[in-house]
Amino acid sequence: MFSITKNINDEDKTISLVSLESLQKELECSYSSIWRFCKDGLPHYKRGKKLWFNKTKVFNWLEENYSVNGR
Repeated sequence: MFSITKNINDEDKTISLVSLESLQKELECSYSSIWRFCKDGLPHYKRGKKLWFNKTKVFNWLEENYSVNGR
């Protein structure tokens, strides 16, 4: 897990991020599915060569963009 702390409106906000590997295990889907989701607009952050994801944003995005039976 990776955390980012940002100062927003004089408040420190900490955002916890999970790696691509952790997200893949939690969603029980393939890496290629996650890469496809990223291409379609799944929110993610890149630090170096690694991708990181805010789980709350990921689940909200998936709920808005993908139904249980597919797109």
